[in-house]
Amino acid sequence: MIFALLLAIAPSTATVLPEGTSVLLLDGGLFPLRIGGPFPVVPIATGDIEWGHGLGPVDLRLRLTSHLGVVHRFGPEMRGPALRLGRLSVSARVHPSVQFVGAREEELEYGGDLSTLVGVVGSVWWPRPGMTTSMEAGLTVQWLVFEHLDEGSHVDDDPYLAYWELGAQVERPVSDSSSLYVRLETAIPRAPDDPFTFLGGFHRLLVGASWEI
Repeated sequence: MIFALLLAIAPSTATVLPEGTSVLLLDGGLFPLRIGGPFPVVPIATGDIEWGHGLGPVDLRLRLTSHLGVVHRFGPEMRGPALRLGRLSVSARVHPSVQFVGAREEELEYGGDLSTLVGVVGSVWWPRPGMTTSMEAGLTVQWLVFEHLDEGSHVDDDPYLAYWELGAQVERPVSDSSSLYVRLETAIPRAPDDPFTFLGGFHRLLVGASWEI
């Protein structure tokens, strides 16, 4: 009964938020990246800040993701229910965003993209340990990619299915208005032989917290 009450007051961030509920999420972790040189794989600092609000049948979220303060992605997300069966819930998510990479200084190149992530999230509430486990799968389409190099600028506006997306999360309420979670994300590029991937993809391990505001 206590854990069920906590779930009702501090809803899982992986599911659709109840109408009128607003949450703030902060997380941080590591992002292994293959960069070459004397250190073939380097763990890069990464993190997210997200605000979400339940609108009724769907919720609206705004998310900023940053890797080492050099790669930034920002955009809204809409999440809506697809199925609810007892302790199991399935929701759909759509996350259009813009990415900016690098800094316009000295000879450092910069670039970015406009893309959309479409996915499905399945979540299960476990009363005895008092936590929610979630799995998700999706894909990311790049609508536009731009880059600036020393020799000039380039824009590619041909739509391209760029990544297969996978994720897993464990979340547990710690008070009537806050939760802690651990999350693993994997983006598998469709481009063959990407020189920056580690173990076949881009992986992020995150630890975070959410607060109802």
